[in-house]
Amino acid sequence: MGSLTGQYCARGISDRINAKFDSHVMGNKNIEWPILQTAVFLLGMVVHGIIFGQNNFINVILLLGYAFGQSVSFAVVSRARQRNHDIYLMWASVFSNGVWYLTMHQLALKNITPDKTAPYVVGGVVGSLVGQNIAMHVEKKINARMDLSPKLI
Repeated sequence: MGSLTGQYCARGISDRINAKFDSHVMGNKNIEWPILQTAVFLLGMVVHGIIFGQNNFINVILLLGYAFGQSVSFAVVSRARQRNHDIYLMWASVFSNGVWYLTMHQLALKNITPDKTAPYVVGGVVGSLVGQNIAMHVEKKINARMDLSPKLI
């Protein structure tokens, strides 16, 4: 129910602001990288360093990287599910499940403790921003579009 409600709310908002789901695929729209947003969220790692120090630096960087990769893959596979390109979806799913496994292995291996919060959250947020951007570039390159006129049953 939550997914359907969210979908209909998003559709209503996009209709009101005249947003188009495939505008980045068609035409010459420039796809901007989220540099400012990334910089802002990476400041969370500075706060993490102040609170927890630099011990376990390697594990923190590994978790940050895994969380980043996981969110990139989640963003890409989520968008791929909404496109008309099965090969795109297949490879996005392989990527998503592989990175999820590595991330959960890292969390389970090291136990989930408060000092893992910042790298996981920061990596997740930045990964989502970058993942959306990567997906938009891939969609434009392979012309993967949403079905704008779904058949009603």
